[in-house]
Amino acid sequence: MMSRLSRYFLQGLLIVAPIAITIVVFAWVFNFIDQPLRGIIKWLTGHELPGLGFLIAVVCGVAVCVLAGFLSGNILARGLFDLIERLTQRFPVVRLLHNSLRDFFGAFVGDKKAFDQPVLVTILPGSDLQLVGFVTRKTLDVWGMADHVAVYVPMAFTFGGNILIVPRDRLTPLNAPSSDALAFIVSGGISWERGNGSSTAPKPPAAPEK
Repeated sequence: MMSRLSRYFLQGLLIVAPIAITIVVFAWVFNFIDQPLRGIIKWLTGHELPGLGFLIAVVCGVAVCVLAGFLSGNILARGLFDLIERLTQRFPVVRLLHNSLRDFFGAFVGDKKAFDQPVLVTILPGSDLQLVGFVTRKTLDVWGMADHVAVYVPMAFTFGGNILIVPRDRLTPLNAPSSDALAFIVSGGISWERGNGSSTAPKPPAAPEK
């Protein structure tokens, strides 16, 4: 009886926990954005309208991003952006935070995406042990290592990861979309089956380019 209850509990946990955590996280983000604006809206209208502050923040955020992207091609606006960029470089802590966030977002949505080349990395020559990662630097010639590449290897169930410097001939291109590869890593290998709609193993990797 107890074993059956335990099995039901674990099965229910697998269903309820992801949904509950998603709702809690979304509710926290919603309240974090909506709460400061809720007081301003009540002061202006005399009514408390939950959710309106969040909606305004989202619309304004999207509008600012679109406007900034539109003005990025303008010479005057480009000069202003460059001035702000130079100012952020004058303070070590601000520079570290700004450059890290810029490179992070640029890796996903910029012109130079860094997470669009999933690969298998052979750790030791002749070994069957491999890691799944993403090529972030195709060459390290500035360090005198033109035949080496930088591979970022995310960790499962966390936002951390490691940078590996390996010879280019130890890479095998992974025949999978980068989004699937990232989900596969972060979920500890669970999301692949659901993403492909079957329990079959991933497709064999493509042969490395000569």
